[in-house]
Amino acid sequence: MLCNKALHRSHGITAAAAHTRVASRTLMTAAPRKSRPTCLTYGATSACLLHARRRGLATHASSEPQSIAVIGGGITGLTTAHFLAKSVPVGTKITVYEASDRIGGWLDTQKVEFEQNGQKSVVQFERGPRTLRSYARDTWKMDDLVLFTLLNDLDIMPSFRPGGTRYVRIDGNITAVTPKNMIKLLWKPMLKGFWRMKRNRLGTFADRSDKRLPKDMSVGEFLRMAAGESRTVDQFASAVLHGIWGGDIDRLSMQSVMPKPWHNYWLKEPLPHLAHLPAHELALVTQLLTEEVRDMVKLSHQGALIAFPEGMGSIPKAMAKSLRDKPNVEIKLGQSISKVEFDSAARKVMLSTADGASPAAYDKVISTINSKHLFRLAPKHLPALASTESVTITAVNVWYPKEGLNHPYQGLGYLLPRHDNSSNDLDGLLGVFFDSDALPKPFDEPNGTKMFVLMKGTYAEEDAKAKVREILHDHLGIDPDERCIMLARTNKDCIPQHHVGHRELMARADGELSAAFNGQLAVAGPSYSAVGVVGSMRAGYDMATQVTDPGKAAVGDTGLARFRGDEKLQAVDRHGLQGVGRLIPDRVSKIVQWLR
Repeated sequence: MLCNKALHRSHGITAAAAHTRVASRTLMTAAPRKSRPTCLTYGATSACLLHARRRGLATHASSEPQSIAVIGGGITGLTTAHFLAKSVPVGTKITVYEASDRIGGWLDTQKVEFEQNGQKSVVQFERGPRTLRSYARDTWKMDDLVLFTLLNDLDIMPSFRPGGTRYVRIDGNITAVTPKNMIKLLWKPMLKGFWRMKRNRLGTFADRSDKRLPKDMSVGEFLRMAAGESRTVDQFASAVLHGIWGGDIDRLSMQSVMPKPWHNYWLKEPLPHLAHLPAHELALVTQLLTEEVRDMVKLSHQGALIAFPEGMGSIPKAMAKSLRDKPNVEIKLGQSISKVEFDSAARKVMLSTADGASPAAYDKVISTINSKHLFRLAPKHLPALASTESVTITAVNVWYPKEGLNHPYQGLGYLLPRHDNSSNDLDGLLGVFFDSDALPKPFDEPNGTKMFVLMKGTYAEEDAKAKVREILHDHLGIDPDERCIMLARTNKDCIPQHHVGHRELMARADGELSAAFNGQLAVAGPSYSAVGVVGSMRAGYDMATQVTDPGKAAVGDTGLARFRGDEKLQAVDRHGLQGVGRLIPDRVSKIVQWLR
């Protein structure tokens, strides 16, 4: 495959597992799979997790669904269909319903032609997400294994970029987010937070079964508990969650949005070389960790960002082509679902479309659309989903023929907190991103300054453009009359909000899906699990493999089984995670690197 050929593998990689003796208890860490299962044991419990089935078509029991529908042709729906198509029996029909006239959802790369100095030129814009983040140092989630498996399937080779300096704009000043500035501005609340954490901790992860964590709280409430009242802490935290999620830190759930800091605040590792992560993440390692995937994880050490030369839109485009080449897959564009019902006599899920055609019957339906939209399709049966919320974002792309207009602020761009005292924040400005610095420039694109501006809410196209000109003039001194190319689009309900009580709400939805649809209607996507492109891919993979190989405790028939009770965690050796390709420095090196 292209990815495999492109990887630098001359160093040779062995499939050794790390063994660590912990108070007479053995922990065997995961190694890249070749032909044997990987066993993970800790304490008296041993879980021998078999590797995923070989790629391609497999033989299954006759009780498996013969017809499957996927509602939504965004990245979650396409990923679901992709992994279904890899593993369902010959003859199983897969139908993807997409209400719009294009697939990919918010992932959309658009090229605009224009004339400059008498010659035709092209500028490439990302109308939605522009890059993916690297998981190279992540010891909580393994979602990138799904990403790299998918890219390997599609023969897409990404580029890994350093990212650059991040900024926040507070009280009219653009400030670089560097360790020096963080210590200067936050040393008092950081010190207070450290001592409060020492006092508030409930014990170690080994004691977790004996102690329940406190009730879920908002990110803002958690920070005030941990560091006291601090406007500076509030601004920096809300800059991240307001700027990226479009969310309110006094409503977003700490437990759902920031699960690793949540758990690590209340519980400490029993031994310094251990790390805890959700048990279903370790199961994913045994399913997907091939040498090719691990090499891709190791390549991701090169940068904090993952980008694509042909743009983010190249991923759904390649997935759609791959699916259309399969005789048992059909993608229906412009087909909006108007109603979802369950025929208990036939044991089928019935889908009605807006064109008035007769309802279609399916053995299994997987909804990847926004949770509130699904509620509208079955309001009597799924009342829990009525309480879910999402935000609407207006995205504006702009390209100036003149270079360096964002300087001296080189890097990724800047975010705004909810309490910024500028008038721009009152109009919903979330952030300004410097795409000409952060993204790879297509070889045929002329030099210039490219930016991406996000605003919360709905704007008419010309109003959005006028507002962005005003913002860039106020913040960066760019002349409103500076010649440019500008595009604006409103993306309705594009970022789900996981508010306090999200886990309990999803547990209710899990019960409603089971009761009303016999588990034959399932859900996947950012309305329920992690928000983001890679998180959406992970949700699609989990649901697809659950259909073809039931038994995933974290997924279940509804896709929401993980919300039944507390998150199940598993201990691993930190350095054992290097076998997955993770970049795990020792504690001293990590502190020195951070200070530098």
